[in-house]
Amino acid sequence: MNPALPSPRPGRPGSLLSLAAPALLAVLFALAGPQGLDRWAFDRAAVAAGQAWRLASGHLVHCDASHLGWNLAGLLVLGLLFYPHLGRRLLAALVAGALAVDAWLWWLSGLDRYCGLSGALNGILAAGLLAWWREDRSWPVPVVAALCLAKIAVESAVGAALFTETAWPAAPLAHAAGFAGGLAGEALAGRRGKFPNILKPIRASRMPDAATRSHDPA
Repeated sequence: MNPALPSPRPGRPGSLLSLAAPALLAVLFALAGPQGLDRWAFDRAAVAAGQAWRLASGHLVHCDASHLGWNLAGLLVLGLLFYPHLGRRLLAALVAGALAVDAWLWWLSGLDRYCGLSGALNGILAAGLLAWWREDRSWPVPVVAALCLAKIAVESAVGAALFTETAWPAAPLAHAAGFAGGLAGEALAGRRGKFPNILKPIRASRMPDAATRSHDPA
């Protein structure tokens, strides 16, 4: 097997299936038509008036069928690619990306309206790349990360998506926010996971001393 490619690990089907929930919700919102988009998309004035749920539902509604199709395809591909590396953190990476996009939307973007899952998907992308890099330092990881960041930079400069066209204008900086959120979340998860590895040898080194002291003559 090529060590540069992710090697699937058995026993984690639930991790991948956890992404079925946002996918199903996105489809259900789409079935509501334009009225659903108006009711559930991020709308700054509506959120300010108390409709805070739009910060969550805005990621699950899409402006047209093409927008929905691209994002569902991205969710499937990223899930299949990174669930061997993220495991139970797969859905958490999506949520971290969504929260970072929300923060950007509310405090930095100045946008009045926003919809779509693509910003949050970049959370899975960033977290998955970091988790993969931790495992085996595979050379494709920095290459893919550099290409993704270059795409975000170019799209931000031109103010449009490079490969897709949707009814609403693209918001490339939402992808950057989602990427940063996923990266930060996975970095925090990895840091917490290292604490037991740091403490274990310290505790082990103290055990012989304790045993020796217990046999010292009075």
